[in-house]
Amino acid sequence: MRRIAPRCGAIAWFVFASAALALPAGDPTPGTLAPLVVIVSPMDGAVVGRSARIQARVQSPSGVAAISSVSVSIAGASTSTSTVSLARNPSSVLGADRGVYEAIVQLAPGRYTLVASATDTAARSTSSAAVSVVANADGGDGYLLVREDSSPLCTACHALPDHGSEAAGRAYGAWTTTCRDCHATHGTRNTHLVRETITPPWVAGAEAPQPRPVRLSKRNGYAAAGGPTRPGDASFANGDGSGPCQVCHTRTSRWRADGTADAVHLGDCAFCHRHQTGMKARCEDCHPAPPSTGAHAAHHGPSAPSPPFPSDPRPLGCGSCHPVDPALHGDGVQQVTLDPDLVLPGGTRTAGARIAGSSTATSCTVACHFPLGAPAPAQAVTWSDAGPLPCTSCHARIDPGGLEPGPRAGPSLHDPVFSEARPASGEPTTCWSCHDSASHDATHLTGDAGLLSSGTVNATCIACHSPPSGPSAGAPGQVLHRGSDAATSWTPPVLPGWSEETLDATIGDFHGGRRGTCFDPNKGPVPCAPTTTPTGFGGTLLAPYYRGYPAMPCTTCHAGHASRNAFMLAPVVNGTTIPAGSIDRAGVGAEKLCEACHAGGRHDRCTGCHTNAYACDDYGQCWMDSAATHVDPAPAGSACFFCHGHEGMTTAWRSPFGPHGVSGTDCGHCHASGWANSPSDPPLTVPPSYTAPLLGTGSMSVSGITSSSANLAWYTTKNASSQVEYGVGMPNYVTGSTALTTTHSVALSGLAPGTTYVWRARSVDAHRNVLRTSLSTFTTIAEGGVPHPDIVKTGSVTVEAPQTTTAAALQWYPVASPTGNPVEYRVQLASDTTFTTLLNGSPPDSGWISGAPTIYFGKPVLYFQVTLTNLPLDDCGSFTPNSYYWRVKARDSITGVESDWSAVDLFWAWSYLPYC
Repeated sequence: MRRIAPRCGAIAWFVFASAALALPAGDPTPGTLAPLVVIVSPMDGAVVGRSARIQARVQSPSGVAAISSVSVSIAGASTSTSTVSLARNPSSVLGADRGVYEAIVQLAPGRYTLVASATDTAARSTSSAAVSVVANADGGDGYLLVREDSSPLCTACHALPDHGSEAAGRAYGAWTTTCRDCHATHGTRNTHLVRETITPPWVAGAEAPQPRPVRLSKRNGYAAAGGPTRPGDASFANGDGSGPCQVCHTRTSRWRADGTADAVHLGDCAFCHRHQTGMKARCEDCHPAPPSTGAHAAHHGPSAPSPPFPSDPRPLGCGSCHPVDPALHGDGVQQVTLDPDLVLPGGTRTAGARIAGSSTATSCTVACHFPLGAPAPAQAVTWSDAGPLPCTSCHARIDPGGLEPGPRAGPSLHDPVFSEARPASGEPTTCWSCHDSASHDATHLTGDAGLLSSGTVNATCIACHSPPSGPSAGAPGQVLHRGSDAATSWTPPVLPGWSEETLDATIGDFHGGRRGTCFDPNKGPVPCAPTTTPTGFGGTLLAPYYRGYPAMPCTTCHAGHASRNAFMLAPVVNGTTIPAGSIDRAGVGAEKLCEACHAGGRHDRCTGCHTNAYACDDYGQCWMDSAATHVDPAPAGSACFFCHGHEGMTTAWRSPFGPHGVSGTDCGHCHASGWANSPSDPPLTVPPSYTAPLLGTGSMSVSGITSSSANLAWYTTKNASSQVEYGVGMPNYVTGSTALTTTHSVALSGLAPGTTYVWRARSVDAHRNVLRTSLSTFTTIAEGGVPHPDIVKTGSVTVEAPQTTTAAALQWYPVASPTGNPVEYRVQLASDTTFTTLLNGSPPDSGWISGAPTIYFGKPVLYFQVTLTNLPLDDCGSFTPNSYYWRVKARDSITGVESDWSAVDLFWAWSYLPYC
């Protein structure tokens, strides 16, 4: 015993001497194949005898057979360094990819630094962390242990892997720890023997990590108050970052050393991260393998699809369909997120299509083996049921590139967010808006596009872009919207005047079935005889096109999926490349598109008349001076779509034709106002406009509602078309006029009785700027019901002072009962919108009355006279007029069937001084 005491004193002096670490250990490259080496004995800071056994554990993804050499460098107190080869210990069987290499070395008394190195047959080499030891001349540390005080001392009893890339994988490179890096045999205050100071492994960075304090008392997961100041509350993760699961982590997605809390993973860390697996979490640690729900069993076993998810041994691993992204996995939402590296039949790959929801939530797209685009089932579809595979499983998400769509230029795109069958019920545009779900199994995988309708491109495009005008005109058209929210919906740009059938006419779309016109010197463009070749316009056409060419496929000029220009214009037309970003929505730059098929001078017919000077006679009649220089009225840089295009008009040119002597106002279709004030005025072409028409304040109205019809009206701040999007639930019908005006009125017919319709106004100006109003509603009269009257707005009522009482006539348009019986009316007047109080007037209720109509602005009207009293005086100063509300309803005088109340009209009344 006397010899032991001096050794203990020597140990106390040497063990606490700090060890200097020379270089980072391992390889921080994610997925590296380099070997991993770590010195497991002796431990850092150990005291050894002059004869010491040095052991290093080596692991290689290529197998131990690929290890070509393992050695240890020994640097003593002097400047000399020796290298000793380590041989594999055949008695240590750890697996085909790892082994223990060792050697016994003789050390003179003193301090030494040990660094092990391993090299494989591919010349990949890494080094271990440096280990500092002291060789004691008296024979060791005096603990009388059979094994050194190092990691083998722990593994002699605990068959547990270390926490490192050997067990957890190489997502963060090749790295590891040893038992004694985290555990101490004595001196801790927790039953897990976790050190109270841990030095993180040095894998990357210019400086070695510093030791960090650690506290662990409980296993309850995150302890916000735990740490050195409150060690009794400390757990695996603490609010100050002193938990054992935090101090070393700098690159993980959760519980990093900076102390940032994870809002989801707050429970016992060891529940998923078990020492038996080297702290690596597996799906089956939390979930049965396979889960008993749904079709999980069909994806497990030798008959399941292939290939496996990386590092998952099962034929189709959990990570093939469920997110492994730390930001998604464990966020409390059950999700399907297809692995982007998953190879499907035919060699296609997934593209990260995601479906999210709870285990009991419903979804239309939840699995992989159900005919895509099938009708919705009668009962709710849950996660355990089969469902269609999103199109992005095989097809890349469409991306035209470039900037986001702007008010002037592209890109433009059909942006599938891949919902169910047409008409869409979930997102803007779906694959099944254009492609036939029934052809998916038969022709889709062969490369046939499988388009809807007749299979032709035009039929598919027109199905969306020429929606029916009402229920009698066909099935509801395509509506682009999100979920069931009709307010966010909108219809695609409409194509008025398009026809695939041959038309001999002066109006219609040139690129449809319109055969073209013949030019009459006195009448201008006229329809051609059926046997006559058109001569009117088009210039010289490039092959394969000719005058009278039939309706062209839409894809001649438009792309099917995405474009870097406005209106989905194709990148290549008739072999000519259309530069990206060269054509905006007003058509500026569109000459590049036209010149792909048209040769010769642009606007030759126009320049035959247009010159740069005018002549006027004594009577104010003006004309282009034919002796002046002839000019192109719409040179390059003009808004081509002002005269040519689809949206908003049916004719391909809007210029009037006539002899000399037309008035200047007749030429205002292209020229600024007042261009012909004098012969010296230059021609001023209307510049491109990118501002949509504005809706007149309070101008949207619905009148004449019956059981099957209604009249819709509004006005705009500039000339535009008059179209209405309407329908039941969704506005999937479009009707109206393409004539440009500021006063708009559309009559709807063929409506269903007692039905609520949604509607919005759609007005498009000559530059293709679209006004689409917010959604409104109206309800048709029930079958056999009496329509409610439409009121004539009263406005304001005044009387000259000193009078403070006056009469006012409240007017409305008469209605008819479906029975043909006489109709009676009831009028209410009030000072509030609830019609409970009337101040300063009488009577509040007319009772049921009848009357003979009078004529008001050419229309028959009925009226009821009321008396307004105590009118305030406008004495040229500030005053508040009296406010009145009124409404009217009708009833069949025989059957007693009543209508709804009309809309409420608000008007004001006051007395005024004449000189104010």
